[in-house]
Amino acid sequence: TQSLTYKSLSPHDTFMEFDQMKKLISLAFAFLSASCLAHSNVRFFEMPIEQLYAKCNAGDYESCHYAGIRTRDAKLSARYHLKACYGDYGRSCYRASEKIIEYENPELSIHKLKTIIHKAVKPVEYGCSIGNAKSCRYLGSFYAAEELGMLDYETAKKHLKKGCLYGDKPSCEIFEQLKQLGY
Repeated sequence: TQSLTYKSLSPHDTFMEFDQMKKLISLAFAFLSASCLAHSNVRFFEMPIEQLYAKCNAGDYESCHYAGIRTRDAKLSARYHLKACYGDYGRSCYRASEKIIEYENPELSIHKLKTIIHKAVKPVEYGCSIGNAKSCRYLGSFYAAEELGMLDYETAKKHLKKGCLYGDKPSCEIFEQLKQLGY
């Protein structure tokens, strides 16, 4: 017969096990939350792309957003994201900006990059104005990058602070970095 032995735990060991348990529970909760969030968007990934296009053309801006995500052509993707952005679907604004930069291929020259950035600024300006935190971060970052020809640290900080207030942690971090650098 086998006997069961119980390990005697010190208060420190018990605390460590409890602390590890809390971390596991937190991770499980984060995973479940992410799964539920992803599951709520599954219908847009299961829907035929033509149906997304049709719904977008009928004014469903969430469908425009997902059409932009699923479209492989960067220029067409930018068009769908712009439509969603200007239909007040803020999450598409920063994506529109990314896609504009992608399809314009800024690696050609610094002059072309500046021209492209000026196009890419418009959707994130709008996205930030309607409360999209990530758009505020992108906008603030554009104004903080000297090589883009838009250098204005006060404007950068204003938009980064707004992104921070909307809950975007990277906006807060960049804002603090600029302050620490004396800007």
